[in-house]
Amino acid sequence: MTAPEPASGGPCRVQCNNIPHHPTSIDITAMSLPTRLRFLPLRSSNAATPTALAAAGTPTLSGVIFDVDGTLTTPQPWMFIKMRQLLSVPSGVDILSYVSTSADPASSLALIERIEDEAMLAAIITAGAEPLLEYLAAHGIRKAILTRNYAAPVSHLLSRHLGLRHTFDPVVTREFYPPKPEPHGIRHIARLWGCQTSEVLMVGDSIDDMAAGRSAGAATVLVSHDGNGAIREHEFTDCVVERLDQLIDVLEGGFREVVRPLKETKMELEDAKITLEK
Repeated sequence: MTAPEPASGGPCRVQCNNIPHHPTSIDITAMSLPTRLRFLPLRSSNAATPTALAAAGTPTLSGVIFDVDGTLTTPQPWMFIKMRQLLSVPSGVDILSYVSTSADPASSLALIERIEDEAMLAAIITAGAEPLLEYLAAHGIRKAILTRNYAAPVSHLLSRHLGLRHTFDPVVTREFYPPKPEPHGIRHIARLWGCQTSEVLMVGDSIDDMAAGRSAGAATVLVSHDGNGAIREHEFTDCVVERLDQLIDVLEGGFREVVRPLKETKMELEDAKITLEK
C-alpha cells in the first residue's frame, strides 16, 4: 500500500493543468477529498524524484487497460438506444443482464451482435488515442483491452485501425465471464502481466469501467463526453480527461488518486452494484 500524501494546493481529484497536447485544459471538479500519488512520474528529466518516491513505496505503472466504445473510439450512443428499442430493455436495466434472462437469449445476442457489427464498421478512433498509445509504447507500458463487446468487431477495429501500429495483449471481450462491472477481467489481465491490480490503470467512459477498476483495486480514468457527465464527479473516478492524449501529462507528473477509507470504498461498491442492477 502507498502511504497517503498530503494534498498540495488544496484537495482536488488530480493535478492535470497546463496540458500542451490540446488547447483546452482538463476541467477537473474540485473535491473535498485528499489525493495521493498513485504511480511514479514517467518524466525522465528528474531522476532523483522518482528514485526517492520509489524508496518510499510508490509503485510504477505496469499497464493500462482500455475500454473500446466511447474510449478508444468515439461514442455511438445510437447503438445502445437501438438495442433497447428492439429488445424492449427498460431504461436503467443492463442490456446484457436483461438478455441473459430473456425467453430466447441466443436470438437476442445475435441481434446485439448485428448492431455491434454495424457500429464497428462506422467506428472512428477517438481524439488523442495515437499520441497516448505511442507514449505508452515508448515507456514500455503494456496495453490491454477489456470490453463488453464481442470479439469479432473488436478484432476488426484492431486490424483496420490500431493493430498494425499498436499491440494490445490481452484483448478480453464479453466471452470472458463475468464482464464489467465485475472486477474479474482486470484481475485476469493483471495475472497475465505478472503484476498487481494496484499497478494498473483502467481507462473507460462508463460507470461499468469505473466500478470494475475500483473493485479490482486499479486506478481509474474517465474519458469525458456528452453522455457521461454524471460520472465525472463519481467517487470511483480518479481522473477525468476530454482527450486521451491529455493523460500523457498526468502520467509525466505522477498519477494521483482520491484517498478513501476502506469502509467508505466498500459502501460505494455496494451502492454502485445496486444502481447498476436497477
